[in-house]
Amino acid sequence: MINPNSTHILRTKVLKTAILIDGSCLYKAFQNLSDNPVNRSTIFKLILENTTVLQNKFYSNSIIYYDSQFPEWFKGGSKYNNELNHFHERLEKLAVKIRTSTLVYRVPQQGKRGKFSEKGVDVNLAMDAGRLISSGEFFRIIIVSGDGDFGPVAESIIENNLQCTVIFPDKISSKFKKIAGVNIIEFSLNSRIGV
Repeated sequence: MINPNSTHILRTKVLKTAILIDGSCLYKAFQNLSDNPVNRSTIFKLILENTTVLQNKFYSNSIIYYDSQFPEWFKGGSKYNNELNHFHERLEKLAVKIRTSTLVYRVPQQGKRGKFSEKGVDVNLAMDAGRLISSGEFFRIIIVSGDGDFGPVAESIIENNLQCTVIFPDKISSKFKKIAGVNIIEFSLNSRIGV
């Protein structure tokens, strides 16, 4: 039996739901759950649990998780990268595709310390969304992020007559609220997503 929440039938072709997860946004949201520092393994466990909840709630046929890791030359990041790779392997067992970018080092300026920052995650997500739209196999694309950089992606999804849902874990950009047709869902950040 086809669940009406997961698929639409168009001339005998079954259309599916895709979920695109901004891993950094989700990680930071879980990190902000407590006034005390939360260890990475706990956050990774919560992300795994909630990815399963999303998968089951929306009967998703395709989930892509976007993440970043330290470059190999940065010795201080090897432990984090190892933990991240183990986490990614566990996501892959849930049939989640992983798209990883390398963190970019920002040179210190005006007395500030240098730092690593994400680069390219939004581009990867936008490119995958375009591919999913043009495939003709999906009727709905869900973006898990409150980042306004994905506003144009949401607009493109709607312009191509697909349903667009934005699920945000912590804060959401006002850009999404200005896009007609976007279904916005907030979830409560505990051990389960309240959707």
